Amino acid sequence: MGATAQGWGVKYSSSSVCAVKGSTVKFSCDVEYPPDQKLERAFWTKQALEEHPELCSEERVQCSRESKDRFSITLRDVREADKHIYYCRFITNAEGGRYTGIPGVLLDVTDLQVKTEQMVKEGDPVTMTCRTSCSLPPRTKFFWFRGDQILPEQTNKKLQLQSARLSDTGFYQCAAVGAEHLRSPPVYLGVGHLNRLLLEAHSRVPPVCVSGATAQGWGVKYSSSSVCAVKGSTVKISCDVKYPPDQELETVFWTKQALEEHPQLCSEERVQCSRESKDRFSITLRDVREADKLIYYCRFITNAEGGRYTGIPGVLLDVTDLQVETEQMVKEGDPVTMTCRTSCSLPPRTRFIWFREDQRLSEQTKKKLQLQSARPSDTSFYQCASEEAEHLRSPPVYLGVG
Repeated sequence: MGATAQGWGVKYSSSSVCAVKGSTVKFSCDVEYPPDQKLERAFWTKQALEEHPELCSEERVQCSRESKDRFSITLRDVREADKHIYYCRFITNAEGGRYTGIPGVLLDVTDLQVKTEQMVKEGDPVTMTCRTSCSLPPRTKFFWFRGDQILPEQTNKKLQLQSARLSDTGFYQCAAVGAEHLRSPPVYLGVGHLNRLLLEAHSRVPPVCVSGATAQGWGVKYSSSSVCAVKGSTVKISCDVKYPPDQELETVFWTKQALEEHPQLCSEERVQCSRESKDRFSITLRDVREADKLIYYCRFITNAEGGRYTGIPGVLLDVTDLQVETEQMVKEGDPVTMTCRTSCSLPPRTRFIWFREDQRLSEQTKKKLQLQSARPSDTSFYQCASEEAEHLRSPPVYLGVG
């Protein structure tokens, strides 16, 4: 009662918030209710139209009263599981005086990833991007690191080198100001002639590439330069290797680093490596997780002295979950579009499955579910999934028609 009456309302500080994993995030609401009523309490939940446990008593959560009618929720050590819609709800002293602020605030969570070419020539321009899966606030400033050294004049999302020098060779990381302890994984940039870079790398770590790296007859060709996979699904990446015809292939393996002696992945749990044909090899990851977001390198060794090769720039694996994005309250007869939202681009031919409650909507196979004219019978909870991973559904989102 009162939910649609004049004098009731909730206004949020933002309709959506993007936060770096591990950081602290805060959003607030201003509540409005009839002047002849008294506010008894305000709280936050992750469901709009169900009696759902309030969040204020949970670990990592702090709820505050900022002023008479303004309330906030602060989440510490933000995790992937915190990606959700948050609702500000309040109760007054009147009978039936309950109100939920729809459509709520969508919290998205991202980690940071440096995206750049990994091998450039001296004098080339270089652009590194601190990549996120959602849009951080426009005024967000960034830190850039080369090794453990902070680059003080660089505060933008992009780090640009007008003319790369040998001294720019190193491992780079980025972080958001205010959460500089939450750095991206290090990514290597090598500047100069590749053979010289490899000799420099060899002085620090055991050899992983050789003079054949730039010689004719050596190479690695990947099935794709980047792959997007739904969290919990299975993903496969393959490579074709090339080496001089007078040499024999001894072993092929996969790692997460290009220029360091890094443990090979083929013996890890959830990983299967296969030989598809004479010179084609694949790696399959099961139950893909957020921690699997990395660059994967196909590497091989021949029977020649120093016959080692690493396929640079590798394959970037991105991982997404699914989220239904829609208005949550519409009038009868209104058109409705629901989108199965992802943080990276799944393959163009990906087909989707839509569910209303537990009922599959068999004719709906696109990323967008469209209702030309909403009816009261469309009121329900909706979920989506990719056809290849039907069991990995998005969290349910409510649509109310009336």
